[in-house]
Amino acid sequence: MRNKLPCTAKKLSQIEPEMIQSVVGAQVFQLGKEYQSANCVKILEADEDQILSEVTGPFGLYEQTIQLKGGSLLTKCSCTSNEQPFCRHCVAVLLGYHHPNGARENRGTEATLTSEEIKAAEPKTSPLSVNLHHITIFLDWLHDAIGALDRGQSLPEAPLIDPGDAMGWIRAIQNLHTRWRMSEDKRSGAEAEVTKLEGQLERLMKELESLPRETTQAQSTCEDMQDALTSSQILLGKLSDMGKERDRLQDELRSTTEVLLKKGAELNSLVSSLKQVTAVMQSTDPSLL
Repeated sequence: MRNKLPCTAKKLSQIEPEMIQSVVGAQVFQLGKEYQSANCVKILEADEDQILSEVTGPFGLYEQTIQLKGGSLLTKCSCTSNEQPFCRHCVAVLLGYHHPNGARENRGTEATLTSEEIKAAEPKTSPLSVNLHHITIFLDWLHDAIGALDRGQSLPEAPLIDPGDAMGWIRAIQNLHTRWRMSEDKRSGAEAEVTKLEGQLERLMKELESLPRETTQAQSTCEDMQDALTSSQILLGKLSDMGKERDRLQDELRSTTEVLLKKGAELNSLVSSLKQVTAVMQSTDPSLL
């Protein structure tokens, strides 16, 4: 992040902490002061016109270049902060440059030391400094986390710090975010289920709307079937009467047949008698032939 702002100071040492606070505001100034108090600042090279430095952040080192040039203060930091007119890390570097026993006295030597020598030369930190350092790292992580949430992204990885209040706060925020994501998943599932149920309800409503027409058709069909059943019952009654009449006629026909057979037998007997009489008459009077 690069920034440029007008500056009346002729030397970097003339930029007092009060001037810095009036420009960046109380909150950013306090964050930068915590970085500086926690010994997070390392000034690699410095003079009255330029400072090259590093500030320990939650995910590594942030590099700064601060210049006083042409009546302007030029600041550059490798962080992604959107703090204006310059970030907390540059604030920490300017404060460290003014610190009477801080990194300002070590400028010009750290650039030639190895990383092991730098680590060995670092002043021992008190528990208070360690806590401030952790809080500073936590605030940096929180800033990045808020930015990630605004962009709809996941939380950044937790910084590598010792267990303590700061790590507890980070874990608590991560747990809350996880629970929120789970609730969001449940809400999305519930919304999908509601949408599905709404579709089913709409389909049922359409089916209910079609039921009156189908009911009317069914009633008409039932009435037609009832009429057909009534006609069939009438026809069955007629068929039953016809069956009875048929049985009566059969009985009459049977009786008539018996009578005719009896009359036929009598007629046959009469014919036989007539033949006998004729035969007798012929035998007594041949002229009758």
